[in-house]
Amino acid sequence: MVKIRHLARGKLGGVMEHLRYSQSIVLSWKELPDGRLEVECLYTKTKQFWEMAKRRAKTFLVQIEELPRMPL
Repeated sequence: MVKIRHLARGKLGGVMEHLRYSQSIVLSWKELPDGRLEVECLYTKTKQFWEMAKRRAKTFLVQIEELPRMPL
């Protein structure tokens, strides 16, 4: 399991498709002056699935930060 905070930016349909496919949690969002959305997300699944989601959404992802693993 990995924790990855990322920023997705794009039109509503594209960003929603990314969120649905990657099963990311929305931390915050805002509408930009040009009508696009900027959404801060948290992904907490496997590294392999993240790589697939990242390839699929490469045009939306603006910033990616892998967070340290928390001890159980």
